[in-house]
Amino acid sequence: GFSTTIVWSRWGPTETNDFEISMDVDPTQTKRLRLVFNTDGILSISELQLFGRAVAGQAGDGDLPFTDVAEPTVREEDLDGDGTPEIILENSKVGLVFYPAFGGVAKTLWLKEAGVDLVTPGGPDQAMFRDQLWDPRYFFSQKHYHVETGGDDGSAWVELWTTGEGGILSFTEVRKRVTLTAGSEVITADYTLSNDPSSQTDFVYGWWWHNFLGARGQANTYYFPTVDGVQALRYDPAEGAEEIKGDHWYRDLARGWTAVRADSGAGMAIQVPFRYLNSFYAWIGEGFPVATHEWRFNRLQVK
Repeated sequence: GFSTTIVWSRWGPTETNDFEISMDVDPTQTKRLRLVFNTDGILSISELQLFGRAVAGQAGDGDLPFTDVAEPTVREEDLDGDGTPEIILENSKVGLVFYPAFGGVAKTLWLKEAGVDLVTPGGPDQAMFRDQLWDPRYFFSQKHYHVETGGDDGSAWVELWTTGEGGILSFTEVRKRVTLTAGSEVITADYTLSNDPSSQTDFVYGWWWHNFLGARGQANTYYFPTVDGVQALRYDPAEGAEEIKGDHWYRDLARGWTAVRADSGAGMAIQVPFRYLNSFYAWIGEGFPVATHEWRFNRLQVK
């Protein structure tokens, strides 16, 4: 059902009329909804409310672009019609979609056997593999990324890179290569942060991985290994975020891994180099369907 406020267009003072319109329909799953108002008298609609819930395992942006492949593949296709092709990387187990125009983030991580997307974007450039620095504070996701793809009979990969803007960041390049191998759910992400020799100076960077991970329409639990044991943070948007919203820091770490698990059982573990690891972090916001899943490295000098 839905309710709306309708403003009628007439000569003279504008008259506002509030109407409550409701419809009882059988339970229906849909990816799109179209409303048509067959009248010339409506100037504007100030509020429209739709009541329903996201379906677990349903893609958030149109049809999934994946196919039934036996070997890893990578291809380019303009999925959103903006004139810039997206990069579709998949094998028989998982599929990812990268958006070079939005900081090279992956807005989809589809688990084929489970039928679940483990990325729920929090904004156009806020998804998985969002590249940024905590010192100096800088977001590479504001930049367009260059793309190269490749592979062989046993693997396929996409490499995305860009440079920063302003001062030393104009000499700073971030480059990431994401690889899938045949028959495996493992996703390998190799990163290179470089300081061009023409900068003629060494610089210290604090690297920061930012992700929105978790299955839409489900409760998700995030795991962080600390010296006091593995800490679990559960967020169910159906219960609201009032009591747990905000920052969740995990600093006294014992291992270089973290994980997320949806209530359906789908999830993933992420391994990071412990020698560089500074902290794990999660942020929960009111109205957001999942939490952020982040980690920071210690400051590293790059020559």
